[in-house]
Amino acid sequence: MTSAAGAARRGRAGILLALLGWAVAASGEERVYKVVVNATNPVSEIKREQLATLFLNRSSRWSHGPAAAPVDQSLNSPVRTAFCKEVLRLSSSGVQSYWQNRIRTDREIPPPVKSSDDEVIAHAEKNKGAVGYVSAAASLPASVKVLAIVE
Repeated sequence: MTSAAGAARRGRAGILLALLGWAVAASGEERVYKVVVNATNPVSEIKREQLATLFLNRSSRWSHGPAAAPVDQSLNSPVRTAFCKEVLRLSSSGVQSYWQNRIRTDREIPPPVKSSDDEVIAHAEKNKGAVGYVSAAASLPASVKVLAIVE
């Protein structure tokens, strides 16, 4: 198999996984991701709209005071695709366009991008205001906890 054919097949598989994950989450079953924060964060659940604000408004703060420190996963991550659709209510390209506009008009910068679940978890461990998302299968250390998302 050529590398181009393999890349195309992997791309189609990623899209299929993302769509399957979105459909499962939309049906009320388990999500393909979990939202994680530093274990010292007193918040245990968050409204979807509040979570979206943390990711789309870089000046956001947690209700208990500290600045939010959101991190995204890579653009081609099925976890990011599902998170964007379900929480931000935008496609990944819609989020890119949103941030391009914010950069141009407000000189704001988007959340940093981490390339793996492990990097997101490490960010959450080191930053009290951190918030990120990882695959549902990711193993979490005691220094990180999962936030429940409520409508």
